[in-house]
Amino acid sequence: MTAAVMFLLAAHTGQSARADITTALVPMYVHPGDDPAAWTHLEKSANIVNIDAIVNQQSGHVTFYDPKYAEAIAKLDATRYGKAFAYISTFDLDLKRFRTQSEVESDIEAYRTYYGGKSFAGFFIDQMNIPAKLDLYQSIYNYIKAIPNSSYTVIGNPGSPFIFPLSATDVMSTADQLVIFEGPNTAPNPGGAGFNEYPYPDTGLTQWWQSYPSSRFANIIYSAPEDSLQSDFNKAQSLNAGSIYITDGTNEFGNPYSQLPSYWDQEVAMLPTPEPSSLLVATACGIIGSAIAALRSRRRNRTQRNGG
Repeated sequence: MTAAVMFLLAAHTGQSARADITTALVPMYVHPGDDPAAWTHLEKSANIVNIDAIVNQQSGHVTFYDPKYAEAIAKLDATRYGKAFAYISTFDLDLKRFRTQSEVESDIEAYRTYYGGKSFAGFFIDQMNIPAKLDLYQSIYNYIKAIPNSSYTVIGNPGSPFIFPLSATDVMSTADQLVIFEGPNTAPNPGGAGFNEYPYPDTGLTQWWQSYPSSRFANIIYSAPEDSLQSDFNKAQSLNAGSIYITDGTNEFGNPYSQLPSYWDQEVAMLPTPEPSSLLVATACGIIGSAIAALRSRRRNRTQRNGG
């Protein structure tokens, strides 16, 4: 029996363990032409573990086809476990207002027009203000899900586990996955927004996100030194995050995601290699079963020939 078949059989019989955190959700906010080595490194990692990379052209307001992005998206899509998600902004920083649904829909369609409807696995909806704009995000989610002949995944980023005064059902109706922590590793002030202070007090409510599958949640942590990598990973896992990104990039210039972390390879090594699909397992088990049956048949025939 080959090693590959033995592995498949072990997975089928539950002999292999799988961590709760399964995916790196990477804000890849660097142009492929500015740092092609980082994109190449990301693509190599996507042949080892699940990588959901957020493509951020023009802060989500796409107005032209960029061949460098097209090439990077195609290469990521050609990996074993890589997926690209299109970045969508929902707040106009210049006008200091939330963008309308029609403006957001225009950006969604611009990505689809310039790069093809099947180039992206889904959309990353940033700057979510829940509960104030709940209706807006529900409408955006429903719009994406109604796009014909698509199976887009919607990742939303409120950055905090908002719920009060909403129900958990309301919050979860805005995305397939929510980033319920995005911030620095250490809060600048005691009690401030930092992963060391997370989870924040939730007005007496229980940690409602613990009752959902971990695949519904993600944590993004920046300004994290290398010696906090393992402890941050463990904490995120204990708080039911299924996707994670930890980086030593800082927010000094407003973009902690302009490069991969210096310890990227260590972070990748902490993620599990995806298990084979059920179809592959079933096929392998069928092959194994046929091989065992054939072996038994040969033994019976040999016994009969020998007069047994």
